[in-house]
Amino acid sequence: MDPRAYGRYPSSSSISRPVVTKCNLLDKVISGRSEVSQFCKCGNCCMQGTVRESFCCLETGDSLSPYAANVSKVIAEHRCICDVPRIRAIVLGSEDLELFHQHSVYLKQLGGLPVCNKVSPSDPQRYLRFAAYSKLTLHFHGTLGMSNRIELPSCLVKFIRQQYPSKSGDYTGFRDAFYDE
Repeated sequence: MDPRAYGRYPSSSSISRPVVTKCNLLDKVISGRSEVSQFCKCGNCCMQGTVRESFCCLETGDSLSPYAANVSKVIAEHRCICDVPRIRAIVLGSEDLELFHQHSVYLKQLGGLPVCNKVSPSDPQRYLRFAAYSKLTLHFHGTLGMSNRIELPSCLVKFIRQQYPSKSGDYTGFRDAFYDE
């Protein structure tokens, strides 16, 4: 194949990607948040790496998004999503998270997707954090399908990070499916 055939198309490295501030869970653009007091209603939130991740679990009650409705149903009458017994059981069940992780790795391998299933010596609990994020997303929304990702509330991310901290204090944060660094 002649490499010049694709010359009129820009390479992915030459395309500048805009900063996305639309929160998929709340289905709205989030901006102007520089302090927790500007959005936290539950008392457990913290600022995340990006503005679109900095939202409270109780904000889901004000959204018309079907994803927000799923989270709102789980919260019900609780003060925070982190207080819901089923959510606490998912996050604190490290043996279940390990099994969930192994199952996820198996399914990816079965589908021919690239998988890194090694535990990182510099961050041995990373896979448990990722398993908790994935399992909670599955719990709230069911299977989203390939490349569909939904943010988790700030308080829930903070709770997971407290249970499975990074040694260095560095965290990946929310990434869209086709994230390029």
